[in-house]
Amino acid sequence: MNHVSRRVHRAERNDWQRQQSGSRSSRLVVFAAVCGLVPALAACGSGSGSSSSGGGGGTVTFGVMAPFTGPFAQAGTDLMKGVNLAVDEINAAGGVNGAHIQLITGDTASDPTDASSAESKLLNVDHVPVLVGPRTITGPTVIKQSERARVPQFIVGGSTSLDKSTDKYFWRTTASDSQQGTAMADYALKNNLTTAALVFEKQPAAQTLKAPITDAYQRHGGQLVATVDIAPNQTSYRSEVQQIFAQHPKTVFFQVSSATAGVLFPQIQQAGFLTVPFIGTNTTSTSDFFSAIGPEIANSVVSTQSSAPSGQGRAHYEQIFNAKYNSKQVANLSADMYDAVILAALAMDKAGTTTDSQAINDAVTQVSNPPGNVVNDYASGLKAIKAGQKVNYEGAAGSQDFDKYHNTFGPFDALKFAADGSTQTVVTLSAAELASY
Repeated sequence: MNHVSRRVHRAERNDWQRQQSGSRSSRLVVFAAVCGLVPALAACGSGSGSSSSGGGGGTVTFGVMAPFTGPFAQAGTDLMKGVNLAVDEINAAGGVNGAHIQLITGDTASDPTDASSAESKLLNVDHVPVLVGPRTITGPTVIKQSERARVPQFIVGGSTSLDKSTDKYFWRTTASDSQQGTAMADYALKNNLTTAALVFEKQPAAQTLKAPITDAYQRHGGQLVATVDIAPNQTSYRSEVQQIFAQHPKTVFFQVSSATAGVLFPQIQQAGFLTVPFIGTNTTSTSDFFSAIGPEIANSVVSTQSSAPSGQGRAHYEQIFNAKYNSKQVANLSADMYDAVILAALAMDKAGTTTDSQAINDAVTQVSNPPGNVVNDYASGLKAIKAGQKVNYEGAAGSQDFDKYHNTFGPFDALKFAADGSTQTVVTLSAAELASY
């Protein structure tokens, strides 16, 4: 899906709701920390900044939705890396229609209630003309707000609930989990893993994966012998471990959070069941997931995520990511967020406005879909637009060709952890193969 949304993903946390009485001060601290990640050219704001409608300088405000606090705060940090790189690039090129980007963040805390409140403020108080994020755990909750406000919103992550969205202002730069489910089933059956257990955490984004995996796996001869839903934040999963392995599955399809994995997998190991491959999603390929389970257990995990493109757009992103963050390992779903910011900016340039959200939304496919002059970064796209050319942006996360539901599609990789926690591609499953599976 998701390279990688990709993914990381996704969980609702009751303990976050218990923290609400103190959330105001904690969010201000996080906001300051996030702004510290953004260079001077991309000043963060606490209110709406001045905007330009056609090249008069000043600033333009982008709203960014992500989990900056709570158990998935690492995901917010990863997503912001892509946002910051895009803002650096756009502002260095002179800004959008001459206006430098100012960021205002909304903390979803991976909770739909918090996400709704954060988005309402961005739309109704800060009056942002475009929104980037959040991930799809909270995306279905908030996109109705941006639809009513007629503000384009770029979502990352792969929840299947958005596969056939009819919302005109919704755009997703990450492949759907329905593709990921197909990739997981395809990988299992290619390796003669003909019986399986489904193990998914009790939260919406994880649960949506069960149906596409089941459909693809069973249609091609696989047999599901157990389905076990995992409650988060437990101190013991020993009874669940026995349920998972009672019928001796040859593999386990799974998605659980890093915190849950840190308890569940050692108990699987203690019970002597760490003998089958565990096929996970893009959220199981992250550094925090590796840290939670350790290198020995990680050797049994195969993760799936949208393939990292090999074209110029990806090469450019890897270069600037390594230069800024001193890491050759691109953060999960950061490329999807980078592409979202670049697309929003190019749409503004094409529309000739930073304030007319309707015109900006109408221009998205004019800078993303073929035919057109293929560009891989903001400066090249801006140059082509100024030259009066149609633009086809091929970015850090690959092709951003939107279908009629405003979704994108592509190939998937199966990945394994190396001893140092980096990931290596085992096999790539092509988009054509997955489409016909």
